[in-house]
Amino acid sequence: MTFGKKRPDHRAGSDRRAAARTSTGLQAKAIFADTSKDCAVVDFTNKGARLQLQGFTALPDKFELYVPDRQASLRATVQWRVADEVGVLFDGPRAGASQDLGLHSAVEKLEARIARLEGLVAIMSAAQGTSAD
Repeated sequence: MTFGKKRPDHRAGSDRRAAARTSTGLQAKAIFADTSKDCAVVDFTNKGARLQLQGFTALPDKFELYVPDRQASLRATVQWRVADEVGVLFDGPRAGASQDLGLHSAVEKLEARIARLEGLVAIMSAAQGTSAD
């Protein structure tokens, strides 16, 4: 296994990404050499992600990233490494994989907001003695 490049220095205003990053708390698995290791997807774009490794730091330059909540399996190539974090580029999805993690994340956030709003409406209606339906 090699240790790849060091993370690029992105000072304020110098981020050159073409795609916006989406923060996420998704759990994932790095799969390589008949092994799977837990990691977290810190943020991602449609082209790559920043991963936080959990309990390990040795990771090959190429591996499969499986995100169970999205039923997505993506080929990933390490672009940089710093401590327990790595930046990866996606080489492309495997057959049957979800291709837009950002869309799924946005839908989940909207659904959570709707649920909170419905809860608030129910509380306000109960306080006023009316039905929310």
